[in-house]
Amino acid sequence: MNKDDFEMIEIPGPEEKPTLQVLPELVDWLELHGFRASPNGTKYTKTAELEGRPIKLVVDFQKSEKGTRYAYRLNLDKEPPEWENAPSLRDHPLLLEYKSYRDKLFAAKAQAPQNGTGAPRPEAGKEIEAGPGLIALQKTPEEERAEIMDRMDEKQIITEISGEIRERILEKYFYKFEHQGRTVIGLSYEGVKAIVRRMGHIKTELLRLEERDYGWLAVVKATDLKRNLDAIGAFYQPKFYFPSKQPNPFAATLALVKAQRDAWRHFISERVITETYREWLKTHGKEGD
Repeated sequence: MNKDDFEMIEIPGPEEKPTLQVLPELVDWLELHGFRASPNGTKYTKTAELEGRPIKLVVDFQKSEKGTRYAYRLNLDKEPPEWENAPSLRDHPLLLEYKSYRDKLFAAKAQAPQNGTGAPRPEAGKEIEAGPGLIALQKTPEEERAEIMDRMDEKQIITEISGEIRERILEKYFYKFEHQGRTVIGLSYEGVKAIVRRMGHIKTELLRLEERDYGWLAVVKATDLKRNLDAIGAFYQPKFYFPSKQPNPFAATLALVKAQRDAWRHFISERVITETYREWLKTHGKEGD
């Protein structure tokens, strides 16, 4: 099995556990706006399109509890295409929106000891008391509804997928192996496709499929119609197998399918994957594999 054929979900070792606790309010904001968490929860990433080119927006909590903003742009002129640092995109409108929300949140928490209790419900974007010594920002009604729907969707998807696991339909949805002392879990293309199918509100659009000298490049945009969020998937598939250098007659199809998979994956929450994997592990363990 080629490592590119499934989504890698690496379980971090003790030394990789996040040293900083990410505020739940920031996690909620990032997930609501389509950012996807890394396996250990220290980095959140969102793909998008800008001037016809895929970009990757990142909020990184490895060194700062406020989250460091940076971004990449996919250089499609190289073969294979490469993600390159894009310092100017640090001020992308969405990252600036995150910065504004974050700064208000930290300012509100800093003032928490001076605030009294029993204050009336403020308008959206204003601070509210969230418990002893805690302050949060009031969400808009639209944000609250979206969050409730997300939780309901997750519960339904987990229930349905778990039922398939018990019926032993999901044998090819996950892979598990050891690599350099770590346990790596693979969510396969079939697994991604099954979860997206259960979501039922993802639209996919092919932006680019072109032949290069040594491979095929595919760029796909997926849209979550319920949350009105977009994600970009890009994949470059070599025309030849390595190391045999034999032609791969399916290179174009593989580039398209893998780009589609990567775009879809951005809409699958880590909670859905974790709970689904736990159910799969029960069955997998019984087999003794």
